[in-house]
Amino acid sequence: MNEKLKFRFGEHDRINLRGVAYRSIGTDGDSYIFERLEDALQMRYSIAELNDAFEKRQLAVERGYLSPAQMTAKSHSNVDYLADLAVREQQKMFWRMHFCERFLSLEAAGKASRSDASMTTAIATIQQGLIEEAETSGRRSSAGAADREKGRAGDKIEVRRKPTARTLRVWLKIFEKCGHDIRGLRDRYYRSGNQAPRIHEFTAKIMRKHVVSYADERRMTKKECYKNFCIEIRRENEARQAHGLERIPETSERRFNAEIARLDKFMVEANRSGFEAAKKKFYISTTGPMVERPLQRVEIDEWQVQLHLIIEDRRVFDSLDDSDRAKVERARWHLCVAIDVATKCILGMSIAPTPSSSSVMQTLQMIFRDKDVFARVVGALSSWRQRGLPEGITVDHGSNHLNELRRAANDLRINLEFAPAGIPQLRGTVERVYSTVNLQSISRYTGRSFSNVTDRGDYPAPQRASLTIDEFCVVIVRYVVDEYHNQPHSGLRGETPANCWERLVSKYGVPPPPSAVEMRAVFGLALTRIVGSRGIRVLDIFYQSDALQMYRRAKGDIALEIRVDADDLSAISVRTGDVWISVESVHSFTRGLAVRTWLEARRSLAARFAAEAEIAQPIVDDAITARANIAERAIRATGLGPTNLSVEEIERAERQLRLGLKIAANEDAFSAERRDPLCDGLFPVEQPIAPTAAKDAPAEKPSGWKIED
Repeated sequence: MNEKLKFRFGEHDRINLRGVAYRSIGTDGDSYIFERLEDALQMRYSIAELNDAFEKRQLAVERGYLSPAQMTAKSHSNVDYLADLAVREQQKMFWRMHFCERFLSLEAAGKASRSDASMTTAIATIQQGLIEEAETSGRRSSAGAADREKGRAGDKIEVRRKPTARTLRVWLKIFEKCGHDIRGLRDRYYRSGNQAPRIHEFTAKIMRKHVVSYADERRMTKKECYKNFCIEIRRENEARQAHGLERIPETSERRFNAEIARLDKFMVEANRSGFEAAKKKFYISTTGPMVERPLQRVEIDEWQVQLHLIIEDRRVFDSLDDSDRAKVERARWHLCVAIDVATKCILGMSIAPTPSSSSVMQTLQMIFRDKDVFARVVGALSSWRQRGLPEGITVDHGSNHLNELRRAANDLRINLEFAPAGIPQLRGTVERVYSTVNLQSISRYTGRSFSNVTDRGDYPAPQRASLTIDEFCVVIVRYVVDEYHNQPHSGLRGETPANCWERLVSKYGVPPPPSAVEMRAVFGLALTRIVGSRGIRVLDIFYQSDALQMYRRAKGDIALEIRVDADDLSAISVRTGDVWISVESVHSFTRGLAVRTWLEARRSLAARFAAEAEIAQPIVDDAITARANIAERAIRATGLGPTNLSVEEIERAERQLRLGLKIAANEDAFSAERRDPLCDGLFPVEQPIAPTAAKDAPAEKPSGWKIED
């Protein structure tokens, strides 16, 4: 991507630049002013310098890390990401979250208060709603889609015991204190041992107590809060003096007020004046000119394409006679789209047979990634460079895959909002895009379905299907990148989405996309592998680092938890005790290499060089390039198809890669003092892969991409 992104940093973001932590304190147009957290030293960096650091993976931004709410959530849960917790623990936290959010909605509507009697009634109402949702969770919410399995009488439904009013009140207190971060709802049973003490620990603890008291319904002034803080410090020192302990220092009123200023503004207003008053004060209209910044709000929704598609490879279909072609399945698939409300630019798309969590998560990941490669593969003349980290995302509340999306949004500090199902006007931007796509793109092809029986008449839409799934993906990417983004848009007063993006990015910047480490933490496949002298092996690629070998020397050849990004095999995350470290691949060709592209390349290499003992890296590079540019596999290249991999698929692929091929490693992949000159560059292909669990291997499935059920 040649264009330089102008980044946008939040007040509480922690910016990690080349190993140093900063906060942003301003910009003067062409450069940013950062304050080093360690010593408050101010540094200036240009847009070009930050883009260069981002491309070299030397820039990572932790959204809201320095906010009091996030610090409280981290301290309470002891985790950075929900993904680090067991699924069972996540489910319990989501259950608590449902009670908190639904009670807050009732309270905001004036239908509940925090008295015991009112909370008891509200809890019963919420519990009944959760039971009814569990009973109907199999039904589809989108119009025109086939019903799923509806369940039968006698089927088990998991229902948790409802909380008491006192328990819910405790949950609400910590949930609000953590800024509605789900991590705040974690049980405290996990704690063991003491945290490492800090200098003046008691001062910091007492100050935090009185700083937070400013965000209280008593609405004390800052001076009153500081006065109470000083009184408690003096009382604490009197008690310490009586026991012969060292006095603890006060802090200045200026420093105290600075800590208050860092409190989340919305939560301060909500606690002092009530949630309704806070929402009115900080409310941003979901449509119209109030949404001004790129990625300020992104809408994601799924929609059944009004076009019947051929569910077969084009080469196979063309080789059939008319009678066999008639037997080939045709179907209408579902398109999931993410659109930026301010600029109307489409940030991500995916297509699947039915709405699913996989398609939504795939679309979410596309928002963060450089999509120029997709545009080039399909022959688009324009670029597709719109990306970044959204401030907020709105989805249909009727979706049945919310927990996975909630987890990802919480881990990436994205505000997640839900539009009630069946009210499309609350998702007006994305709904209008669907109408535009129908009118300008889909209407050009035969096999189109219509919105009503009158329009359809006797037209045999399934029999007239003319596009395969692969071809549709190419068509829709070409349309979005070359046509939609470059046409005057009525919602932008005649400006094109592409030009609007450029103009607003120049004015406001965009929040940087998640780092490679964050992508693996939030979306990575969780595997277990044994570390050895050659490092860790995944899909016949070795990952090695000094830190990994230091841990191995201390612990031995043990199984370690790892995270793998299926769209980038250049590095993995490895859990060493309580710390996750990044470990680079020993091969340069893995940068930006997707798992599926690598598996295709390996199959090609196996067929061409079955008799060879070792393959040079240039040959591997050529194979990867060739597999990524095969037109018949454009569905994978566009990134729209159901390409998500499961852990079982990775395991099966590794068993199938016992091909006897060896690929020369990079010379500079790891420290010279650890390389073995007798076997450098060779893969120990005879070494078996360590299983992730002691269980039967999954049944073999046909190769190729997976159809989501």
